[in-house]
Amino acid sequence: MSFKALSWALGAPVEKPSQRLVLIALANFADEANHECFPSVSKLSEMTLLDRKAIYRALAYLDEVGLIKVKKSNGRANVYVLTCAQMGTGKARARGDTQKEPVPKEAH
Repeated sequence: MSFKALSWALGAPVEKPSQRLVLIALANFADEANHECFPSVSKLSEMTLLDRKAIYRALAYLDEVGLIKVKKSNGRANVYVLTCAQMGTGKARARGDTQKEPVPKEAH
């Protein structure tokens, strides 16, 4: 388990709780060096209590917005690479949005 990946997954920009849950499960399996893992969809389903279709939808979304990269190979398990090593990637960058600076609270 990578604590850096887990911390990143907890704050990653996602749209649905199921997507965050799958990302946290992947982070739980990720190695510390490369943030790679290869859990089966069955294992992810068992951990998250989500059905297989929900897992596939979440994985597709996470890949689409750049939070993970999926390395597919014939006859072998997919390898999921969490992009936490490149902090700042993900939905905001994928959509071309810019981060807004926080507005300071006014003094009373």
